[in-house]
Amino acid sequence: MQQLGAADISLTAGIGMCVVLLGAAIALAVRTWRLRRGTTVIAAPTAEDGPQRAQPSPAEPVSWRLSLGVLIVVVATAQVVHHAWPFYALDMFSYVPTSGSRLIVLQADGTAREPKRFVDYRCDPMPTEYSLPAPGVCGTWTSIEVHDRASFFWILRHHGQPPPGAAQPLLLARRIERFDAEGGRERVDCPISRCVAREAE
Repeated sequence: MQQLGAADISLTAGIGMCVVLLGAAIALAVRTWRLRRGTTVIAAPTAEDGPQRAQPSPAEPVSWRLSLGVLIVVVATAQVVHHAWPFYALDMFSYVPTSGSRLIVLQADGTAREPKRFVDYRCDPMPTEYSLPAPGVCGTWTSIEVHDRASFFWILRHHGQPPPGAAQPLLLARRIERFDAEGGRERVDCPISRCVAREAE
């Protein structure tokens, strides 16, 4: 996992301040609405009594200062605990990733396909959701965990023995794309497991 730099922290703080300001605006709007809703007239003015002023409802609206204070505490707590329900730092918006990756299967001619395009997998070793590429080949990378798990679980749910005439040799690999500030791109295919499978119908 990448660490946040000074610019990332500044962006996170900026997002936090936007949340605080939005919360304060909502609190002020709610306070105004409650004041208007709670205002009632005691009686119509008469010549003897003179004009009467509208009286607010006894119900006291929540102070905007309290709302602002709660929002500040929530944002500060999220920065400390990072991800612990109900607090979230939303750090996925605080940095620009320099790499991305996904799981693929490579056919004998080098064509990259999605794992879901094949069934009856027989792999050596059989991959799991914790399978990693060979050490020293890939370095570091970022990925979307839910997509990785979907690919791994597909292979596990569709393992078997493909018919001899339909079996294809496949290489399960992690394809990593790395980017730099100048717009350059590097692609690396990191082997995980060798398999045979048949193409899904």
